[in-house]
Amino acid sequence: MQEVYRQAMQGLVRETRDRTGIELPMHLELYITELMAQYVDGVDLDSSEAFATQYLSAVTQTECKTVGDRALMIYGWFPDRHRHQGVNTEYYSVIGRAAYQRCTAEIFTLLSRRFNMAAALMRQIPNNTVKGLCVYE
Repeated sequence: MQEVYRQAMQGLVRETRDRTGIELPMHLELYITELMAQYVDGVDLDSSEAFATQYLSAVTQTECKTVGDRALMIYGWFPDRHRHQGVNTEYYSVIGRAAYQRCTAEIFTLLSRRFNMAAALMRQIPNNTVKGLCVYE
């Protein structure tokens, strides 16, 4: 990932936190900053497999984290992404929280509890441009 993406996201997350008053523990704020920067760098959110199937087939910590991360990105930063397919955004919240709960690292336990708050902060950040950088939708 390019450092310019990380720096741009850090600035946007800080500005959004200050503007909205939505505060997360610093390590969660840094995690979502890093996650969003990865998607600016072109990580694809789409999969041919349904989220429920991905969640049910996730066995390793990495697979559970990946499902949780993708769900957080869609629920938080791209909430209208699958609405045209009749998918309620709450679906992503439920699956994302459950996926993070299956991870043993403390940060993911906390993220599962603060999933909706993290998503609320992300939702306030424009997803079409990041200080001139293109975000892949």
